[in-house]
Amino acid sequence: MKIITLDVVTGYLYGSIIDQDIYLRIPGGLTIDKKTHALKLNKAIYGLKIAGKRWYDTLIAELLRMGFRRSNVDRCLFFKTASDGTLSILVIYVDDVLYGSNSEKDRLYVTETLKEKFRIKINLEPKSFVGLEISRDKETGQIYLSQSKYIERVANFNLTTGKPTTSPMERNLKIDRSNTPNDDTEFRSLIGALLFISQFSRPDI
Repeated sequence: MKIITLDVVTGYLYGSIIDQDIYLRIPGGLTIDKKTHALKLNKAIYGLKIAGKRWYDTLIAELLRMGFRRSNVDRCLFFKTASDGTLSILVIYVDDVLYGSNSEKDRLYVTETLKEKFRIKINLEPKSFVGLEISRDKETGQIYLSQSKYIERVANFNLTTGKPTTSPMERNLKIDRSNTPNDDTEFRSLIGALLFISQFSRPDI
């Protein structure tokens, strides 16, 4: 299965909002009376609350038109099977797309069709995708995923100097009520980072 990545340039700007009345204050530099005029948006812009949803709807409509089916489990996972048994799998993350197929014909169809609708950058030999490192053994066809660089950054939480223990909590610990709450921001960040790693590449973590 050939794997490529596609990056849609300024994806949010493709979302249509003609079914809503959204107005924009006139920016500086335009010779329009700001007191009596405003700009009505036909397309989404960055910073608009609904921009992400409208971009998602725009891309989804195009993928469904191309014959992809959306997974009932993951709303960003799409797949397409052909009568000859070829399979195409597509994953989206905002405006980044990871695409794999064992059909060269379908890969060309997907990339050329999307290029007609959006301005995209195509990477035919991707080494990473949204922080996930990708390597491939060309002889065996096996694909390896890792997050070594991300895990190294997470290790800055002093995990490298941590000591293992058989108990989840210090024995005979006495907890006193404190009038000043503890700042657990770093702890929450660490838990979030570990969950991210477990869901991406290391479910055994």
